[in-house]
Amino acid sequence: MFCNQCGNELPNGAAFCNKCGAKQEMPVPQPVPEPTPVAPVPEAAPEPVPVAPAPEAAAPEPVPVTPAPTQPGTTAPVTEEPKKEKKGVPFFVWVLLVVMIVAVIAVGLIFILGGKGKKSTGYPKYTDKSVTLIDETAFKLDGTSCEIEDMRSSDTNKDNTVYAYLNSDGELFFIDGSLEPVSIADEVTSFKMSYSGDYVAYLINDEEDYDNQTLYLYDVKKDNSVKIDTNVYPYGLVLSPNGKYVSYIKDYEGSSDNTLYLAGIGKEKQKIDKDGSNPIALSDNGKNLYFMNSSDGSNIKLYCYNGKENLKIAKNVSDKFFFNESISELVFVKNGDGYFYTPSMSEPVKICSKSISGFYNGNEEAIEDYVSGRYGIIYTKKSLKDSLFMAGGQVFWLNKAGTDSVKVCDSDVVAAIAADGKSLLALKKGALYKFNSFSENMDPKLVCQSEDEITNVIASDDLSQIYVVTEEDELYYVKSASKLERISNDFNYKTYRIAYNESAKMIYYVEDGDLYSAGKTAKSKKLVMEDSTNVMALGDGIVFAVDDEYIMYYVEKKEPIVVYEESDMDDAEEAAPDEENW
Repeated sequence: MFCNQCGNELPNGAAFCNKCGAKQEMPVPQPVPEPTPVAPVPEAAPEPVPVAPAPEAAAPEPVPVTPAPTQPGTTAPVTEEPKKEKKGVPFFVWVLLVVMIVAVIAVGLIFILGGKGKKSTGYPKYTDKSVTLIDETAFKLDGTSCEIEDMRSSDTNKDNTVYAYLNSDGELFFIDGSLEPVSIADEVTSFKMSYSGDYVAYLINDEEDYDNQTLYLYDVKKDNSVKIDTNVYPYGLVLSPNGKYVSYIKDYEGSSDNTLYLAGIGKEKQKIDKDGSNPIALSDNGKNLYFMNSSDGSNIKLYCYNGKENLKIAKNVSDKFFFNESISELVFVKNGDGYFYTPSMSEPVKICSKSISGFYNGNEEAIEDYVSGRYGIIYTKKSLKDSLFMAGGQVFWLNKAGTDSVKVCDSDVVAAIAADGKSLLALKKGALYKFNSFSENMDPKLVCQSEDEITNVIASDDLSQIYVVTEEDELYYVKSASKLERISNDFNYKTYRIAYNESAKMIYYVEDGDLYSAGKTAKSKKLVMEDSTNVMALGDGIVFAVDDEYIMYYVEKKEPIVVYEESDMDDAEEAAPDEENW
């Protein structure tokens, strides 16, 4: 299904759009399984315990690629379908999707987390400088806000600090932390913001011919637009990370009758290929443009334009491609097998005899972080080498040379992955194990076990501070392999009833309808707020709901800050997902 406001592709039955936040007319919430149940594993000496996402579908067969029309706006990664329950809140639906999907968006630059001098942990985080758009409000976590009129669709940069959005009248705006919208252009049909946030590509339908529009690039800093080309097909734009270069299709007469171009700021348009070509991803300075061609209608061929010529990489490939942040490395699937490639290689190398479905991004699941086009998925990684990826319901480690992979474990036993992606926790017959590193000979170590089976795990970014929940609804802090400190003896685990906060080095959890915090001892347990539901780590603080208010709780501040308030709770609760799926 597609959003009735911005046209973004959504899971069937989605109640709210994961891009613009719009309520869908006929929400049909679907049940979502509880995360990370314990997976039975032999009791023998611990073997590499797998860490992986949801099981993957069979390898897609090559099919002719035809750009499918969508509504104006950009396409966001698809997320899980929401469930319906009484205290879910639309704000949190949107925020979770933004934080877990958009805020994880990355490509091109190393994002420094948490302030000056701190090294990137592999994925950018939502910060107090980030801007959130929901309904008719734009706001930041410090409580400042402004009204947004009639927003139809939006797109953001790497860390949500700047947005471009389109209203129902076709007027395109830019907004940043100043919360003062700036008009870019009128009569806009579709648009896309660069990863850097410095440029916005947009199209205007000048001649009432929807397949042939005029393409512009808007320079955010200079507040001016440059006309790139005419007769541009409005779907499948691909921007370089810095936004200065764009690849597009023009003279569109059908999926096998069109022309692929590359152009940009200070770069004359250049014809790259014709008849059935679609852009996938484009590096800065237009150095490498990946595209596919299915003009013969029988299989998909993969190419890379290196500034001089079109290099044929492979044929019979799938239509999903995985890149590192600089778009210098590529992983793709050919005939059901996974391959690794860089432009310096004479030919791609086979790394897995399974159809690869995605990479893990630090402690996030292997989701589609940044879709540069309809087919290219770019991860916040300097390199895809020495990384975890999913294939056939299993988790693999791609070695440091990018020449082979090693199975780590099955996906259903993964409990947590470190933010830097270099270690993981896994459950094995109710006991918790840790992989401290990945190599050809992996040896997980016992972290802890309990008389009652451990069912869920919550941990800090570096996995040094770990909390576990048992089948008897007891919450513990892990002091050692043989010693657990009980924090709560009545904690009913659900995904968004508990969160670890890195700034405070504590957990926040909902028990009997009230929000508590705790450190490493039972004595540290403290009531934070009564009548609270759904807690989530966000930026340097914690977000939770209290009655009709949505509050951002910063550990360093004495009082919670109200950052957004939904007045019409009755309507909101009718279609809101449950607390597991904000």
